[in-house]
Amino acid sequence: MEGSEADLPQLSTQVRKLADEIVITDLNWARITPWRELTAQFFDSSEARAYLELLSEVRIEYDRALPAVAERRVRLLFLAAWLASRLGWEPESHVGNAGDEKRLFRFRSKNGQVEVVITPREYPAGGPAAQITLVSKSSQGAASFSMASALGRQSLVTRVELPGRSLLERTVRLPVPDEVELLNEELKLANRDRVYEDTLNLLERMTTS
Repeated sequence: MEGSEADLPQLSTQVRKLADEIVITDLNWARITPWRELTAQFFDSSEARAYLELLSEVRIEYDRALPAVAERRVRLLFLAAWLASRLGWEPESHVGNAGDEKRLFRFRSKNGQVEVVITPREYPAGGPAAQITLVSKSSQGAASFSMASALGRQSLVTRVELPGRSLLERTVRLPVPDEVELLNEELKLANRDRVYEDTLNLLERMTTS
């Protein structure tokens, strides 16, 4: 399935109700798999991992001029909710409603408040189609972890900036499967995706808190 943000509360309810009977897949969820994998890879090293629990700000930006922008915003919401669910953030409040271009979500982590902002941008030709930046603050200074995709290019550019370290930048191939390919991959899943279920549950809570 692949729906709008307004459909998410009902979807969350249906997934909980049917979880023990059928396996439910979501193409919006499947489309952000590479983004989730690369976000997790940011913190593979012990040096970077120290900043994971210190995250205080997440900025998610997208090109408002792109086609199917409403569906793209749903995927970005999924990305924010996935990160919050994996790190144990509790939703506190939000600004904006389904369909609004800009959204602000506040969470409580064990180290303080975290703000997640999803906002449109007007990029020049060739600019990012979407960009996510994670910011951590420590006594050594601020660290940032970001990735951006360019429209029409099957790649992501990732950047890591740690206090006292040189900028690390790399380009990662980003395959863009069509709906048939995505559906074929999802149909191979025989078991419930509990991470998806946790994310959907948190997404419902963060948009109604």
